[in-house]
This record gives sequence, C-alpha cells and structure tokens, in this order.
Amino acid sequence: MPKLIFLDTNVVQYLLTFGEYIYGNYLSPEEEEKLKGLSRRTVQDVHALAAFIDLGRRNGWPLVVSQGTLDELAATCDAQKRHSLVRWGLDLADYFQTILPPDYEHTSFRQTQLRALEEWKGPIISLLPDEKDRLLIFDAVGFGCDVFLTMDYNTIWKFRERIRLLGISVVRPVELLEYMRPSIGLLL
Repeated sequence: MPKLIFLDTNVVQYLLTFGEYIYGNYLSPEEEEKLKGLSRRTVQDVHALAAFIDLGRRNGWPLVVSQGTLDELAATCDAQKRHSLVRWGLDLADYFQTILPPDYEHTSFRQTQLRALEEWKGPIISLLPDEKDRLLIFDAVGFGCDVFLTMDYNTIWKFRERIRLLGISVVRPVELLEYMRPSIGLLL
C-alpha cells in the first residue's frame, strides 16, 4: 500500500470535473458527454479514479497536494473554473493536514526537497521541460510521498523511470489500482 500519494494538478482537475461520478457513483449526462470527448486512456483513468476513491471510503487515502498544486490551479484562466479548482485544492490540502501523523516534521520537507534538488539536479531537472512539473516532483519528494499520481501522459509519466531514481513511483490511476490489487481484499 502506498504511504503517501501525491496528486498531480491534472488529477485534482479531473477529480473536480468528474466529481459527481467519482465521489457519488453517478455518471450524469453532462459528465457522460465530457467523457465522450476524451481519449480512451483518459477515460480509463477517470474510471480508475472512481474505483480508487470508492475503495478508500472506509479508510481514506493518504492524498497530498502542495502549494505548487494550488499555484497551478490559481493560474487557470477561466475565473469561475479557477475559483472552483482553488477551493477544491484547498479542501484537499486541509484533508492532507488531518491525516498527518502527530510527529510529522514539516521542516523535514524542506530539507528533503533541498537534498533532492542538489543530488538530482542534472538528471531530473534536465528531463522535465516544465519548471512547474519539476517543482511538483520535488514537493512530492519533500513530503516523503512514494507515489506521484498523474494523468499527464506527455511529460511526467513519460519520464517515470528516471524520476523513480528519487524514490517515487510515477503512475496513472489505472496503474495504481493494478499495483494495489493484492491488497484490495483487505480494504473491502
């Protein structure tokens, strides 16, 4: 089972966009129409997100978002969508604060992040073309996450093997469910 799962910004967006389906097990006609416009892989991942959230209803999942996530959400052009995304991101950040163990040292975050930047500056920074993606990876490492959940198939997921050198697995929602399959019976 993953210790901490960092949510890429695009996953946060899909959780909100398909929230009625993912959290309520109801695929509204509006959401169904949105799914029709997505790639097969993205549709599979949206369904996997719904299954993942459903499995976590009993215990909750150790989900993490960072200030970098919130900054990306706040950069959304559409004002109404931006407001909804930022509120949703803040709710997820609040949730993360409630699941932190009492002995969690927030100062270790910055130390781990700085170590990651120093040790892996060349191989990792040069791989990810987007600075925001690099910062999210380092946030995830800093929080001690062992999984980075993404639906960004063109950058972060594409470089997952190299990012694994930082001690974090980059996976799609479908892959996360497959990874957890041996433990799923314990969650039911």
